[in-house]
Amino acid sequence: MRVGGALYFLHGDHLGSATLTTDGGGNWVGEARYTPYGEMRRDYPRGVLPIDRIYTGQRAEAFGLYDYQARYYSPGLGRFVSADTIVPSPRKPQTLNRYAYGGNNPILYNDPDGRCGPLCGTFLLVGTLAALTIALDEYILEPVPGPGEYNARESYRQAVGLVRDWLYNIEPRERSFGPESPLTQDIMHDPGMIAFRQKWAEAGYPLPWSWEHKRDEREKGPMAIRVVRGMGAYAVENAQLLLTAIGMESDAPAGPIDAVGGIIGSLDRISVYPAGRGMVKIEVRNEMNWESGSRIPGTNRFIADWRIPGTDITVREYLEAWGWGKTPLGQTFYWWEPLPGASWRMRPGR
Repeated sequence: MRVGGALYFLHGDHLGSATLTTDGGGNWVGEARYTPYGEMRRDYPRGVLPIDRIYTGQRAEAFGLYDYQARYYSPGLGRFVSADTIVPSPRKPQTLNRYAYGGNNPILYNDPDGRCGPLCGTFLLVGTLAALTIALDEYILEPVPGPGEYNARESYRQAVGLVRDWLYNIEPRERSFGPESPLTQDIMHDPGMIAFRQKWAEAGYPLPWSWEHKRDEREKGPMAIRVVRGMGAYAVENAQLLLTAIGMESDAPAGPIDAVGGIIGSLDRISVYPAGRGMVKIEVRNEMNWESGSRIPGTNRFIADWRIPGTDITVREYLEAWGWGKTPLGQTFYWWEPLPGASWRMRPGR
C-alpha cells in the first residue's frame, strides 16, 4: 500500500493479524505484537503501522473495541460486547456462552464476522477460494454470450452459481437446463456420458433406460489405494475447472478441459427416452447436497458425517445450524439426439 507517496508491504500471522511492515526494499519499518485475545502488547506497535485493520484483520474502533461486522469485540475482556444470535451447538458447553470469542481458543481460531465458531479456520480457506472465483468472474471473464452460444466461461459461471445457490438455500431448489445451456453442452461431452453410452450399447439400446453413475467407485482394491487414486482424479478435475475459469475451453468439441467434474462431479443418474422420428431424449439428473459436497474420493464416506472433536454433533449438523445447504439442490440437464442405428426417414402416417 502507498501512504503519502511511501510504499509499504504488510505481513500477517496465521490468523490474519497485521504484524510486520516493510518498505519497498524489504527493510523493517514497523511491527505489532498481540496477546492471545488481541490486546496490543506493551511497547507495541513499534515504528510504522499504516492501517487500522490490525488484530485478525478487523478494524480498530473507539474505546478499545474491534468491529467484527455482526458485533463489537473487546480484546481486554476477550469477549464480544453483545450476545450471538443463536447457540450454534447446544450440546457443546463452550458454545453456551454466546459472548465467547473463537471457541475460547483464540490462538488457533478466529471469528471473522462475529457469528462463526471454531470451524472458521477451515472456512477461511474456502472463503479465499470463493473470493478468487468472484474476482475471476467479475474482472477477468468476458461478457456472457448470447442464448444458445457455447462459451466455457459461461458454463463455469453456471456451475459456480449452482454451488452458491445450494449453500445459501436460494429458490427454486429444482433447476432445468436445456440444450442451449453451455453447462448442458459440457455435460454432453463429460466422461460420465461416455461411460453411459458404452453401457447403453452393451444393453442393446433399450428404451426407456436408466443408468446410475458412480464415478468414485470405478476401481476396486484397498481403501488407501482407492483414496489416493480418487484424490488424484479430484485434483485434476479442479485444476481443469480453474483453467476453464480463466478462458480455456472445455471438453466440448472446442477444447480439452473438463468444466464439469470439479463442481458437478459424478452425474447421479442418466436416462434415455424415446422421442419419435428416430430421436431420443437424454436426461441427466444431479443433486447437490452434503454427501456429494464432502465425499472422500474413492469411497462412500463423507466428511459431513464426521463428529466435531469434543462434541456429539456432526459437521453437517453444525453447518445446517448456520443455515448452509439445508436442503438439496436438484438439477436436470436434457437434450435430444438421434437413436443409434435409427433411420432418419419418417415412418408412414407421420
